Amino acid sequence: MQLWYGVEKIGKTVLASKFPSTLFLFFESGGKALTLMQELMPDWVTFRKAVKKLTTTKHPFKNVVIDTADIAYDRCLEQVCIEMAIDHPSDEEYGKAWGAVKQEFNRQVLALNNSGLGVICVAHQAVKSLKSRSRSDEHHRIQPLMSKQALAVIEPMVDIYAYFHFDADGKRQIQIVGDELVAAGHRLGDELGRFKYPDGSSIHQIPMGKNGDEAYRNFVAAFENKLGTTGSRRVTKKKASKKKASRR
Repeated sequence: MQLWYGVEKIGKTVLASKFPSTLFLFFESGGKALTLMQELMPDWVTFRKAVKKLTTTKHPFKNVVIDTADIAYDRCLEQVCIEMAIDHPSDEEYGKAWGAVKQEFNRQVLALNNSGLGVICVAHQAVKSLKSRSRSDEHHRIQPLMSKQALAVIEPMVDIYAYFHFDADGKRQIQIVGDELVAAGHRLGDELGRFKYPDGSSIHQIPMGKNGDEAYRNFVAAFENKLGTTGSRRVTKKKASKKKASRR
């Protein structure tokens, strides 16, 4: 399962559309200008029905995109509150409602993931002010635009946590290794040996190129350890450092 986030119109949806046999489950309108297999999810009940259909009947899809994950979580929360006859999870004692929201969200999303479908959750980005453990001043951290409760549920579920952004030269990049300034990461490096350069060093940034086809080719090449050379790695890291410095 993957979580992608970044600024609007940077190419997240276009890249996802390049994955084979992909169905988009839109919790907000956003794919009208693209030729996509898509369904609108106006509420959580509709999403439940879509999950049941995708996990119990034959269909041509190999990948499912939940767009956007933050709104999906909000719709889940709303439905759980309706079923528990409360206005907000905080109205229920001992955190029972928050636990019910987490359980319901996990149940539906993991049902998709466990059925063999590739699941990509898409979100916008937010900049949060934080105090560093290593220094007393505040700094900004870029992370998905969603509530603290939503992040606590979604982050542990994902294997690839990717930040889409423009570097210092205005080129699109996908960051898959996080740091103090950016939330990102993946679980496929040490255990599975993925996202490595040919020399064995870890890939931190994946260039998205000029269009969706280039972005997809580079993403797959990075996953298969076939992206670039040691020289291109050094250039990418240098550019990344400039980008981070500009955000301080």
